[in-house]
Amino acid sequence: MTEPPYITDDVDAGGARPLARLTLALAVAVGLTLCAAAVPILVGAERLIAAVGGWVTGYEVEVKGSAELRFWGTPGLDADDVILRLPGNRFVPVDSPPLLRIARLEADLDLWALARGTVRARRLVLVRPSLRLDRGPDGVNNWSIRGKPRLDGEAPPPGTPAFKASGLPGVEIAALTIEGGALRYTDAGLDRDVTLDGIAMEAGIARASEGRVLRLRGDARLRSEPVYVEAELHRLNDFRDGIRVPFKVMLDAAPGSLLMRGTVAHRHRWALSTGIDLDLDDPKALAAAWPPAPADLIGQTSARLQAEVKGGRVDLAIRSLVLGATDMTGRVAVDLDDKLPLIELDLAAGALDMRHVVAAARLSGLYQPAAGSAPRRFAIGGRGRIKWARLKVPGVDLGAGGLGLSWRTGEPNLAADVGSLPLFGGTVSARL
Repeated sequence: MTEPPYITDDVDAGGARPLARLTLALAVAVGLTLCAAAVPILVGAERLIAAVGGWVTGYEVEVKGSAELRFWGTPGLDADDVILRLPGNRFVPVDSPPLLRIARLEADLDLWALARGTVRARRLVLVRPSLRLDRGPDGVNNWSIRGKPRLDGEAPPPGTPAFKASGLPGVEIAALTIEGGALRYTDAGLDRDVTLDGIAMEAGIARASEGRVLRLRGDARLRSEPVYVEAELHRLNDFRDGIRVPFKVMLDAAPGSLLMRGTVAHRHRWALSTGIDLDLDDPKALAAAWPPAPADLIGQTSARLQAEVKGGRVDLAIRSLVLGATDMTGRVAVDLDDKLPLIELDLAAGALDMRHVVAAARLSGLYQPAAGSAPRRFAIGGRGRIKWARLKVPGVDLGAGGLGLSWRTGEPNLAADVGSLPLFGGTVSARL
């Protein structure tokens, strides 16, 4: 009688035994654990964090304090006195300050995601981060490598972006906390120095049935005045193979308040729809933070706007705009899809202060009052019309009228219709 075959015989014939597979898996796990524990000891946790940080951000990362890598319990890293600056192989002025300095950094990481080339932080805490944006008198900044040649003589071709998105890993942060942060912007050419300190912020991503929800709350001080911001974004994944993100952003500061509610969507191209409510109650506080905005010219400001952006076309509906002595409604559209950008204006003002027109032209660079300043030239076209019930010129209060303008680069066409112009003790009307 033949002996019946055993189950193990079939297993041996078909492949490796389960016990052998389990032993191999345990050996690989032990090897990875030993390597993970040995690398920080041999290389140094500070150098390893600096190398990984440079790979993630594209900047040069330096850890001046102590650092620790956590592999047991909750994997992650802790580091003290972390500095981010432009890469050392670029031409950067010697006195250029670092871009970011963090007193302490704590991060809980997903090691499996990191092994796949994606940085996923379950928790990120930044204690006393100081972000410094500096532009020197020659226009050189400390945050972008654009226009900064390599020290080894190699120069990137013109138009090359500072960092390629395809060359950087994906980053996902589930929860972010900032304690005692500061932001400072200095511009030596324009004599600007704006500091936002006392920044405290909490942001987190939560999963919902229709997608993900990002909630953000924070407060800070701008020139000793409180600033509060609150935002909420919903990412919906069932938007016909695209995404749709309803959002709400509220900013409350000493000069006034700003509320934005709308939707960002992407399906073949980006689209934005948002309503903007702006109220400025203290123009002096705004002028102190932004010198180009004189308090006597701004006055009490209130704006109700609706903006629509789709691809290269921007439509701005001015439902109500009160800026000092000017009150206005109308529509502004800009089309950038064509080779020659086109602008369309259709504005109606109850009262129009010419000082606001001059200030807008000065900010855009169309009007340069300074002696010796070079005028800017724009290749644009468009048409528009503005009507007013009362025109205010310093020292003169004119009556109703209108101005129509259509132009292409080098081909202006101007039409003006001014009525009820009080001159020489009477009323003068004109049409051009």
